Amino acid sequence: MYEDFIKRVHRLRMNPAWSVQVRSCIEYIEFHLTEDLTIGELAKRASYTEYYLSHKFKEETGLSINTFIRSARIGRAKALLAGTDLPVGKFAEELHFCSSSYFSARFQETVGMLPARYRKENRRL
Repeated sequence: MYEDFIKRVHRLRMNPAWSVQVRSCIEYIEFHLTEDLTIGELAKRASYTEYYLSHKFKEETGLSINTFIRSARIGRAKALLAGTDLPVGKFAEELHFCSSSYFSARFQETVGMLPARYRKENRRL
């Protein structure tokens, strides 16, 4: 069920106006959120320099690569909060946030509420 959800979100996010390289990077990001993602690694996959990929990605998506990665990780965290009982610290670690407090701060900045409140208001179990 979780994999199906990820695939559906992925299809909705893909913009046909984006270049093949940017779409490839986005696809890689979304399917590897639990791994350490670097601009260097993405640039190699796209056969671009880091500078050119960063510029092209921002030009096409309107977001920096790091902002996009953080946003995708917050999106995955929202699904986990709503659909699992995993402790926040566990998936904050799995999604490569440096600490639970940093994750909570970024989550609140993005979503407008703390993870515990989001879980309480969006429970799907």
